[in-house]
Amino acid sequence: MASSEQILGSERAVSHSPLRWSASINQLINGGPKLVFVDLDGTLVDSIPDLANALNQTLELLGLASLPIEQITTFVGNGADLLVRRGLAQGDESLVQNLDEDTVAEARAIFDQAYLSCLTRATGIYPGVTDFLSELNCGQIPAILVTNKPRIFTIPLLRSLGWSDTFEHVVCGDDYSHKKPSPIPLLKALDQFNKTREATEVLRSDQCIMLGDSISDFKAAAAAEMISIAVTYGYNHGQGISQSDGDLQIDNLMQCLELSE
Repeated sequence: MASSEQILGSERAVSHSPLRWSASINQLINGGPKLVFVDLDGTLVDSIPDLANALNQTLELLGLASLPIEQITTFVGNGADLLVRRGLAQGDESLVQNLDEDTVAEARAIFDQAYLSCLTRATGIYPGVTDFLSELNCGQIPAILVTNKPRIFTIPLLRSLGWSDTFEHVVCGDDYSHKKPSPIPLLKALDQFNKTREATEVLRSDQCIMLGDSISDFKAAAAAEMISIAVTYGYNHGQGISQSDGDLQIDNLMQCLELSE
């Protein structure tokens, strides 16, 4: 289970003053966003060690060669099905959609059990994340988690990190017929938020930001007419973040905020 020792970097003392957005964020949204959408893998947590462990267990049980973690990192971001397919294809994208479906189903079942058994073993929280989420809470800025990770993995992972009540809503990769880069998860979550919140103000897409590490996040945000913020430390399918379409790049989520010393 994830613990404080697995947090990737030290955290500052959390302020209880009103939330102040950085000048860069205020330039994108005057007065700052009213609602924050955030990705999970590669943005809040580094889950690659556990994902790679589970995928390599699956491949070995099926008599296939295990793969280096660096290669598996490029497979992550489009959900578990595509991760397993890429593993079976040994990274050959031309084979990914032409695999025997019975083999894919068997591999996915093995992967699910393997990943559930090691879900929180080595997954760690990136520096700045704990502080950022705490600052959002103190500033009464709601956050919605939108991940392509299946719900069967997402909920126990959030529970292990102590984040069960952190997010206003949690949208997983198998909740709707489409996942990111489709805007549907973002738009559905915004609609649900507006329907369930007590305040009378109905938030618009242009009052929200999407924090993510991959082009799937940025395409979804653009299609939903939201500002996207790209973290430089994530996965992005093995591509440099400079090749992404994010509206702003940051090295740490706390750079979204202006903090008094």
